[in-house]
Amino acid sequence: MINAQQAINRLKKSKEHKDLREEDYRAAVYVQTFTPGVDGEITGFQPRQFPNGAIILMIAASASVDPGEGGGADAQAGNNRNLFKIDFSYTGGEALVIDGPVLADALMGGGDLSHFPAKELVIKENQNLNCRVQNMAAQEMTVDVAYHCLVYRYAS
Repeated sequence: MINAQQAINRLKKSKEHKDLREEDYRAAVYVQTFTPGVDGEITGFQPRQFPNGAIILMIAASASVDPGEGGGADAQAGNNRNLFKIDFSYTGGEALVIDGPVLADALMGGGDLSHFPAKELVIKENQNLNCRVQNMAAQEMTVDVAYHCLVYRYAS
């Protein structure tokens, strides 16, 4: 995960964020849940709203598979990021993942590591980040996406 203090120090170097103060922000996690169809079905882009904006430090995702659906032990191991593809875009369609969706394990890192994005993402007030997922398995799954971010502490 990107260090919050380093992200703020980088952002303060721009004219737009020169008055940014770390104490004006608090940590928060926004969540999205998807239930993509089986065998390669893809969801449409779903917007994740950040009503007062956000500085995203990490995006993590994981799938849960019901072992009764034929998932077996392999589908339960780890975070199952090898069972689904994922991609993101900003409001207006500007892609964060070019030519996506891509296998979540490749995008976010293997095992329990998460290192996406490589640099903080600034989501402006009332701007969305769009996400879609694709089930690459033959069983039903639920995919949870967690946006670890800083949000403005004094928003009305």
